[in-house]
Amino acid sequence: MKALIVDDEAHVVEAVQLLVPWDAYGIDRILTAFSVPEASDILEAEQPDIAIVDVVIGDTLGIEILKQIQTQHMKTRSIVISGHDDFQYTRAMFLLGAIDYLLKPIVPEELENAVKKAAEQVIREQAGSASAFGLDKQLKHLFPDHQHSLFRKLFQREMRQVAYEELCRINSRVKGSRACMVLHGTGMFLPIYSQDYVIALSGFLNTLQHRLEAELCGTLFQCSRPDPDVVILLYDRLDEAFAMVSELSAGFIRETGPAFRLGASPPAPFVGGIDEAWARAIEASDAMEWGCREPVERWRADLPRAGAEYDRRSSKELCSALLAGDRARFEAAFSAWMNAQLEGQPCTRGTIRRLRGALVRLYEQDCRDSGFETEERMELEFAEFCAPDWETTVEQIGAEARRRLWKLTLAQNENSGWVRSVAEYLELNYAQKFHQQECADLFHVNKDYMSRHFREVYGVGMITYLMEIRLRKAKELLGSSDMQIQEIADRVGFFDVKYFSAQFKKATGMTPSAYRTSSAAKTRKK
Repeated sequence: MKALIVDDEAHVVEAVQLLVPWDAYGIDRILTAFSVPEASDILEAEQPDIAIVDVVIGDTLGIEILKQIQTQHMKTRSIVISGHDDFQYTRAMFLLGAIDYLLKPIVPEELENAVKKAAEQVIREQAGSASAFGLDKQLKHLFPDHQHSLFRKLFQREMRQVAYEELCRINSRVKGSRACMVLHGTGMFLPIYSQDYVIALSGFLNTLQHRLEAELCGTLFQCSRPDPDVVILLYDRLDEAFAMVSELSAGFIRETGPAFRLGASPPAPFVGGIDEAWARAIEASDAMEWGCREPVERWRADLPRAGAEYDRRSSKELCSALLAGDRARFEAAFSAWMNAQLEGQPCTRGTIRRLRGALVRLYEQDCRDSGFETEERMELEFAEFCAPDWETTVEQIGAEARRRLWKLTLAQNENSGWVRSVAEYLELNYAQKFHQQECADLFHVNKDYMSRHFREVYGVGMITYLMEIRLRKAKELLGSSDMQIQEIADRVGFFDVKYFSAQFKKATGMTPSAYRTSSAAKTRKK
């Protein structure tokens, strides 16, 4: 056997070489690399049985090496080492097949045990490929590499026919198959923030994949982004293969909890029905009732489905409240936004998955369009906030999202305190005539600079911002008082009732009188 050690620190590479009795585990060649490109070349040329990889190699992450091993379906077993106890890096490595994780300084016994475990896995696979199940040895040898790659290509429409024809040539089971089934596991609910869970998950998926491929009835794929989803393809002896997947999944759930669940498609034509089968599997996965512990949900036509239009109006109000820095108004707007996403939706995994998409859109698109400097991604690990009951889950997700959104306002205030003061001035003096030069003089800044910076921070000009305040106040008065339209226009800073009515209708689609009638009708219903 061959082992590859990858680390940018020479003394670490030397220590690993000295700490392990390689001969005792049948390892007769030790390869070394000090960068990711160098390691990549060695992987291509030597195909080592074991790779010991640092998390951070110079300016690059060792995850790139594990991705290469997975995407090229190499048999290399990976061991991760790191100088930092930061599982945010290492959890992805486990999902990409790493079998162990060691912290620096390296403990000799832990390193040797990890190498021993990897060597034993290599030996078992080599022994298994020479016997077991009475299957064709060449087919078993091909599965980890060529066949697995071909099966993955069946899910790529442009590659499907070529991959299918090659599979038929080398695998008589595929050639004789007329039906298939797809199962899908949504990864966003998996607690991959837990090192113990990720290790258990990786072991379970490796076992399941090995069983399916060894018995020539199916295969399994793992994704890493945006979620660690699991896709299973069954193509032979569907009932038997499905029963095996269900049994193994039920055992894993009993040991670790119900986070891992699968949606299953009905049988579909092989290979032409793969796309529809995959879509049905995702629908079944989404339709799982919250709190149910069954390992697999089969697709049926009457499954509950989550789906609603994204509410732009509540999103706009929420962003406006954030821009104004008004905490009470923000809290009310966020509650309205959450209600708009969840009202009338079933208590299923699909509803939570759709809520995550809406939060990402709100944060990464709507807030950014409003002028906030958001991070590239809203990295919200939903699994951390999932509880056995629906109400607690929604409450915890909402609390975390609310905290992160309000944090945008706090950061904005730190960077643009005086602009916030201008916005507060507009909020307090909306009923007065407004002149930008007088405002600039009040805050001792250049008028053009003030106008430009205000737009950068709030996403709209000062006049538009002031107009939105005045119209909001007008709505409040129309819904809560019997004041005349002319009086309301004067009260909120419009000194021409015709102009007020025109602007109000442009913003709301209704005249002030019609809005008042509609508001009164809603109040009576309540």
